[in-house]
Amino acid sequence: MTTKCGGSPDCPGTPVTGFASCLGHLRDGELDSVLGEVRGGGRALEAAGAPLSSERVKTIVARAPRENGRPVLEDAAFDGATFTGHANFRRVVFSGQVSFADATFHGNADFVNARFDDRASFDDATFEQSLWLFDARFASGVSFAECRFKHELAIRRFVVIGDVDLHRATFEESARIEVAADHIDARETDFKRSLTLTAEWAEIDLGGATFGGPSVIRSPETATTDNELRLHCLRREHQVPAERMRREARTARARVVSLRGARVGELTLSGMDLRACLFVGAHDLEKLRLEGGNVFAMNPRGDRRTLAEEHGYRARLNSRGRSGWQPAASLSPSFLDPAPASLDAGEIATIYRGLRKGREDSKDEPGAADFYYGEMEMRRRARPASSPGLRGRLSLGAERAVLWIYWLTAGYGLRGGRAVICLLTLLVVFTPLFDLYGFRDRRRPFASAVQLDATYNGKRLQPPEKIAFPPSLSDVTGGLQSVEAWNYTAGTATALFGAPDAQLTQFGRTLRVALRLLGPLFIALALLSIRGRIKR
Repeated sequence: MTTKCGGSPDCPGTPVTGFASCLGHLRDGELDSVLGEVRGGGRALEAAGAPLSSERVKTIVARAPRENGRPVLEDAAFDGATFTGHANFRRVVFSGQVSFADATFHGNADFVNARFDDRASFDDATFEQSLWLFDARFASGVSFAECRFKHELAIRRFVVIGDVDLHRATFEESARIEVAADHIDARETDFKRSLTLTAEWAEIDLGGATFGGPSVIRSPETATTDNELRLHCLRREHQVPAERMRREARTARARVVSLRGARVGELTLSGMDLRACLFVGAHDLEKLRLEGGNVFAMNPRGDRRTLAEEHGYRARLNSRGRSGWQPAASLSPSFLDPAPASLDAGEIATIYRGLRKGREDSKDEPGAADFYYGEMEMRRRARPASSPGLRGRLSLGAERAVLWIYWLTAGYGLRGGRAVICLLTLLVVFTPLFDLYGFRDRRRPFASAVQLDATYNGKRLQPPEKIAFPPSLSDVTGGLQSVEAWNYTAGTATALFGAPDAQLTQFGRTLRVALRLLGPLFIALALLSIRGRIKR
């Protein structure tokens, strides 16, 4: 049986079974016979490699069997076909498998209100003009892997019960797409111009994607959820408990689950769920714009936005799973390829640093605060990539000590409550020390030196009896009840240039130096944290 079309020596089309020519070159009588068999269910539609004019497409659709007034094409194979004009498949029901793989559309590809009952493939197809998918519905996913879109796209909402595969597709002009789907695979997709993607329910993998112009990915302001899609996205039949819990935590808000290796300098994310998003390896992360109430995972205490990478890191440290880190919403979906790698604290700190710098460059210091805190937390926990020498170990140890003290006393300048607690603790500790050991005369701490040296009835007043160290509990309690000691301690801790005058022992003068250093420091840290939270 010949595999070369007899209708034209240059035609790449595959002959229709039982005929010498491809579907594009069948004579009228032959075409009527083939379409009659297709209509009666006697054969599948064979159009592989065929050149199809707009008139031939119109004839194919017109002769197709009807279902509720709509044309039905069952198991249609348009692989490698060339559509020379307007390919009008409007309102067509594609029953069974349908493939447009490696097809070329020289005119508009019109699938408005079309319905695909099985998975549809447009892999490696080329669209010279517009692709129209307005209100189209795919019951089992659709693949546009490695497609080339050479014309500007404007696709209103279409529904996919399953995945939308855009892996390695190329968009040479701007694209505006509205889609509701289970997930979107846009790994290594090249958006050479602007992209506006409005997605509902979808989990979007943008690993390795490139955005050549200003692009926005967002969730719709008002969800118009398709009930079948909702049930598909929340389905619980998965055997893996983690995947089942992750799906149960989903909402209609679209989720970006990976930006690994993507070039995001021109990208804006608006209103997206980023609780499971992986940022490792993303380029120009400091230029990524975050707008419109994006949702990040929270730490177990619920007071800080965190990244999925940190959740994974913390969960690994606590293998018992009782830490509260890595809830279901921050888990990566099972379809991610490759699977998420384990990162060390230093790598996560780099991600936080890029996001923090981006918020600061946008004059959003409150928005940068949580990323700064995460960066410092990961720096504090980071380990060197190689074994350092003695000097390196000393330097690393000193840095960790400083970071640990900074975290403990002020939460990296973002937890003002800690600084206030430290200041109050300082006053509580120093007050009895001044009263018991710091004043020359604890009975008259503010007396001048002349007064202390004065005599009564020709006799010098004897200083009070010294308190043994360590003091007893009653001595400490008595020191805490000294109003003079409280006045001096509080005044010294809060005075930048002057302080209450008192006659001090050598130990008291040492306490005063420490108090005048630490008191203003804790006050400054508290004010710094307040400024970082409210400045806009």
